[in-house]
Amino acid sequence: MLRNVDLNETIQSKAPLKAWLFIGILLTMGPVFGFAATLFGMTGAYYHLKTTGGEMVNPANLEETIIWSQYSTIIGLAVCPLGVGMILYAVINMRRIDRSEQSPN
Repeated sequence: MLRNVDLNETIQSKAPLKAWLFIGILLTMGPVFGFAATLFGMTGAYYHLKTTGGEMVNPANLEETIIWSQYSTIIGLAVCPLGVGMILYAVINMRRIDRSEQSPN
């Protein structure tokens, strides 16, 4: 026999978990965003090399774009495990809610 559970109660209990799931998916895509930012940063560095016209390039001028590229990659890789953890937390708890709805009293 199925437990009598109010549908609104179920929706309200799953809403925060769905938000966790969505944020977790975005954080899991962190390496992709970091890679894209690296491409933009390195493109900026190469553009700076191009605009100097083959003259001697001051490394300090390239430093900002290259460091920005490296930081974006590191941040993207760092948030990925956090996103995986959030996804696992949301999925496990959503399954727990589903099981509790279907368990007999």
